Amino acid sequence: MRVPSEHFVDIGNGIMSRHGVTGQTDRRFRSTFGTTPAICSILWDKLDPERFIHKRAEPKHLLWGLMLMKLYLPERAIVSLAGGVDEKTFSKWSWLFIDQISFLETQVIRWENRLQNDIGNDCLVSVDGTDFRIQQFQPFWKGWYSHKFNGPGLRWEVALCIRTGHIVWLSGPFPCGEWPDIKIFRQALKGMLGQGERVEADDGYAGECPRFVVAPIRFAESAARVALTKRVRARHETVNKRFKQWGCLKQVFRHAPSKQSSMFRSVAVVTQSRD
Repeated sequence: MRVPSEHFVDIGNGIMSRHGVTGQTDRRFRSTFGTTPAICSILWDKLDPERFIHKRAEPKHLLWGLMLMKLYLPERAIVSLAGGVDEKTFSKWSWLFIDQISFLETQVIRWENRLQNDIGNDCLVSVDGTDFRIQQFQPFWKGWYSHKFNGPGLRWEVALCIRTGHIVWLSGPFPCGEWPDIKIFRQALKGMLGQGERVEADDGYAGECPRFVVAPIRFAESAARVALTKRVRARHETVNKRFKQWGCLKQVFRHAPSKQSSMFRSVAVVTQSRD
């Protein structure tokens, strides 16, 4: 059954009023749930929760899952924002929806979408690895180490269509220290490229240049080429920043790595759904 965005506004306002969020409706909603009521309505339609999750699934349960990802507070704190619901109940429904949103990846993030608006270029996507902090596991293993924040982390490979900016590929998670960007690229994405196809990437992928990766910017032959490369990379950095606007990806992740996979894929689905 379709749920209009206005219904999510009403439910969201009820939740937000409990912890004093003020300001414009869309801004308040996004600060608590990470997206807009309109996207929530689209997600509900795609998920078809009463059919694929549980016949007792409700729109508030979707908002619980989004709120957990956006705020990423300890459950004892976040359940009070959800109206004092039992922690086990909140956890059950939140994770049911988070997992189900992550399964939408195959519908929303598609490799063939890199061909949209194709004008015959040999370079269709930009690729980059992005790292997220996790707890330090015991015993210590240097394979988790990320030089980006001098601590343990998980790395994801993300590819964007250069022509549209859409997310078209995700691969991960990988232990940061054990899996440099080029190793991840060689593990799967390299084999997905078409005949003669290359990717735009930073110097960390120089070992696959020039056959599979466009030459690093320092070897660019013209000012126009430098400007184009900078625009492509700036767009990729914007998407990475969008990811880290979610508490579950900005803060140290306190759940198991498998849970981080579900949350990251869900955030990517929501991020792509807004474009």
